[in-house]
Amino acid sequence: MTLTSWTALVFALFLALPLSRQVAGQPVSGGGTDVIVLFGHSHVENWKVKSLAGFRAINRGQGGDHTQDLLDRFDRDVLPDHPRAVVIWAFDNDVMDAPNRDKAAAAERAKVNLTKLIETSKAHAIEPILTTEVTILPAGFSQQIADTFLWLVGKPSFEERVNSRIVEWNTWVREQVQHRHLLLLDFQRAVADSSERRRPQYAVPDGIHLTKEAYDVITAQAEATLRTNLRR
Repeated sequence: MTLTSWTALVFALFLALPLSRQVAGQPVSGGGTDVIVLFGHSHVENWKVKSLAGFRAINRGQGGDHTQDLLDRFDRDVLPDHPRAVVIWAFDNDVMDAPNRDKAAAAERAKVNLTKLIETSKAHAIEPILTTEVTILPAGFSQQIADTFLWLVGKPSFEERVNSRIVEWNTWVREQVQHRHLLLLDFQRAVADSSERRRPQYAVPDGIHLTKEAYDVITAQAEATLRTNLRR
């Protein structure tokens, strides 16, 4: 084979690489240092933002996800975009769906999972950005009645049990941020009052998901934090 033929063959193979990756089920990345991946549960899925602090935001939220789900799909949903950073937001489903109602054990598993997510991100030169979880409110009038009955008999409501774990989780997350020198988007402080109760205007009727006003607040906070602290 002549040198010209070899050159033509190499060039043809080079042009075929993107197609071969698509055929193999591996998406061709359009990412890079101008990309942030938003990674988490339904709060992320419903966060309709296209950019943050000059970075293109790629939404990889999935309703119902637990921290273990994020670990399971990290390689598929984060790595192909080669992002500058990944915003990791998940926890409430871990405790709300705790096996055998063991919220303490579920919280400990979530800590292990988040630690692995931090380490995996760093191993791929992706900056992990942590978030605090937001507390929940009772879902409608009937739930408020049920909570009142539980209070009368000296038992904590579902929301109180979940929120106590969320507050503990947020304390631990803030400690990790300090210890590991990470960035934090403290969404709980953006939408809650001084007693850690979410302000009513920031919750839809189910008491869990976020209103447009809540997303406006967290987007503004994320913009300010990332514009100051995240460099390309």
